[in-house]
Amino acid sequence: MTLRDRLAATPLAVWVSSLGLLYVGVALIPVAAPFAQGGSIVVVIPFIVLPIVGGIAALKGKRWSFGVAAGIGILFLLFFGTYLPGTLANPADPSFWYAVSALPALLLVAGFSILGALHAKTGISQKPYLMSFRSTGGLATSIVVGFVIGAIVIGAIAAGEVQTILANNGAPADIRIVPGAAGAVPQPYTPALLTVAHGSAVVWVNGDTTTHTVTSNTTGLFDSGSFAPGVRWSHLFSQAGNYSYYCTLHAQMAGKVVVT
Repeated sequence: MTLRDRLAATPLAVWVSSLGLLYVGVALIPVAAPFAQGGSIVVVIPFIVLPIVGGIAALKGKRWSFGVAAGIGILFLLFFGTYLPGTLANPADPSFWYAVSALPALLLVAGFSILGALHAKTGISQKPYLMSFRSTGGLATSIVVGFVIGAIVIGAIAAGEVQTILANNGAPADIRIVPGAAGAVPQPYTPALLTVAHGSAVVWVNGDTTTHTVTSNTTGLFDSGSFAPGVRWSHLFSQAGNYSYYCTLHAQMAGKVVVT
């Protein structure tokens, strides 16, 4: 049997389970790049490696390999289910394309892997929707892929509008989180060093397209929590001192307030 024949004979369930997990892992690499600058890449590596390993295992087309793919797919659905909705609500977020494509991919992986595991023993070849692209399974996959492509295109158009609104946001603030703050910009908080008199309230505004935080390096001193693009947050400094802070979501972002 030639390679072409082997590829043609590979069940749809195997292709969807494998390629879906491989996509989730490989596509996460550029999304995780900012974490490398903050020294947090070690935390992200398992989320890249695990789906890639699962995708390779799924190519076996065995009951156990479908079980592995299903387990990883469900695990990532549970994890991303709590993280990605906020990203999906903001098409200007740099990770929007990943959120809008990874969730449908994981749903496909979970569905086809579970069905593949259930029918692997009796024979997938007996189930056309798991075997062939020319089936209801293939149609469902095509619809999901089409939806993802359309969502990414519409999201890109909407992102331009959001960025224009943020650029024209003249909300008064002492410190502004700049566009692209999670990347390699020299001053994600501008100004990076602010000096105020004690008793002053310092106001931050998120001028970026993604969510950030303003969190004291000293645990419990002050923490904005996550605040969305265009939102303002303030803190009253009642005592003199040096107050360093950072973003818990992007540890490479850092700033300081000096209170005299």
